[in-house]
Amino acid sequence: MFFWPTGWRPIHEQSMEASHVARLTQRPEHPAATEAVKFLRKGVVAICARHGTGHFQIGRTYPYRESRDPAFTALLDTLKAHLDPKGLFNPGVLGFSERQG
Repeated sequence: MFFWPTGWRPIHEQSMEASHVARLTQRPEHPAATEAVKFLRKGVVAICARHGTGHFQIGRTYPYRESRDPAFTALLDTLKAHLDPKGLFNPGVLGFSERQG
């Protein structure tokens, strides 16, 4: 997991109490640091893929769908369509589209 002091995303404000957010200092965006972390993440992804391993952040940063075989991908798609037909649960995670309906 990488941490670098740069702004925050909407999910941070949505998942914290307003009183807590009010006490935090919003740091400015730091594009150079963000690009460095993107570069490092790609390196970690490549290392994991090379050794056939995974990472606990498979949902967003690290590939999941791309590492599955076609039969398993079909099973995932069937389960997702049945359990979450509108794509409301964790949209954009595990390689599923942002919203399906």
